[in-house]
Amino acid sequence: MLVKDRFLKKVFRLISIFLIIFSITSKTSGNENSFLKDSATNYLNKLNEFSSTFLQINNNDTSEGKIYIKDKNIRIEYTSPSNIIFIIKNNKGVYYNVDLEELQYFNPKKTIGSFFIELFQNKNYLNNTTPTRGEGYLQFERKVIIEEQEYNAKIVFEINPIQIRKIEVVGENEIISFTILSPIYNIKIDQKLFSLVNPLLD
Repeated sequence: MLVKDRFLKKVFRLISIFLIIFSITSKTSGNENSFLKDSATNYLNKLNEFSSTFLQINNNDTSEGKIYIKDKNIRIEYTSPSNIIFIIKNNKGVYYNVDLEELQYFNPKKTIGSFFIELFQNKNYLNNTTPTRGEGYLQFERKVIIEEQEYNAKIVFEINPIQIRKIEVVGENEIISFTILSPIYNIKIDQKLFSLVNPLLD
């Protein structure tokens, strides 16, 4: 199976299709619009060391896992129903199926992983977006192109305090989203968690 297909398949299991049901929403404007966008941008830019559990639902399938971010490096792992790990570091990626002892390296820029790289590494990612505000939450939406396919990306923040709660990427035949639970900030994360060295060689 192609690396891209493997990555997409595992990410589908990794991240949630639990969508936020919107009530009455309204476009923010003027100073409030600018303030909210700046607050969300500052929040993302300060995620130097961050971890969180997440819950993923795909039709009738449920998965649980954890995400780690340190110095813009990303580790996504889930433990149920399978133990699978993705690491994105310095624009390189590795997929490791712990249960099957299967490992592959890939270029995340050629996969849906490029969206996560942009979100957490591009300080101006929310530029040219207009936030939509609901009761207690704020949503940013923009188009992204991955391998010539257009996706609609949504990033949902809780407002008070400002913190990311949901990421959703919707393509023609794909819905990829996950809900972030119990985020922990300003913790010490071992840099070894982001090692791209083949663990099967140990």
